Amino acid sequence: MKYLRLLLRLLNVKTFRQALSLLKMLYLKKDTKYPPEVLKFEKTFAKYIGTDYALSFCNGTTSYDAALFALDLEDGDEALMCSMSFQSVIMTTLQSRLNITYQDMDENLNVVLDDGQVNERTKVIVVSHLFGYPEEMNLVRAFAKKHQLKIIEDCSHAHGASFGNKKVGSIGDISFFSFQGDKAVSGGEAG
Repeated sequence: MKYLRLLLRLLNVKTFRQALSLLKMLYLKKDTKYPPEVLKFEKTFAKYIGTDYALSFCNGTTSYDAALFALDLEDGDEALMCSMSFQSVIMTTLQSRLNITYQDMDENLNVVLDDGQVNERTKVIVVSHLFGYPEEMNLVRAFAKKHQLKIIEDCSHAHGASFGNKKVGSIGDISFFSFQGDKAVSGGEAG
């Protein structure tokens, strides 16, 4: 019984400390526990690619998962996707209960946009800037607009690449990057 009272007292102290920590964050208007270096990186990276926001994740796969979540897609909705995609992008799409229609690629690594692949459940097109080569985004944007599709840019291999006067990652509706150890810009493991 004595140990139980001690344990309850410790739990209350722990709960009090957690509540105090939360109140301190609210008072100081901090909405995250990320270290200042991460927050600075997010702001700097957003500015670099020309977007208002950048959020860091543990890897590119979870950042893609967050992108799908942010678009509020429903089970059975369809994603158009390059036939040459990394397996984690494919698996994350399937785990989000989306159907995939694969798109062919031309000799310049651009997706072949086919009106016949779009149906009433098609909601998003995922373009991959493979090997650092940007997709032909003017064509992708026109196609997406015509069919009312959201564009997700997979920029995992295209850090710093530009299409026209815009950096990849700032052209579609939402984008994700990977900073895994083998990427051009490495953070060890990050997205």
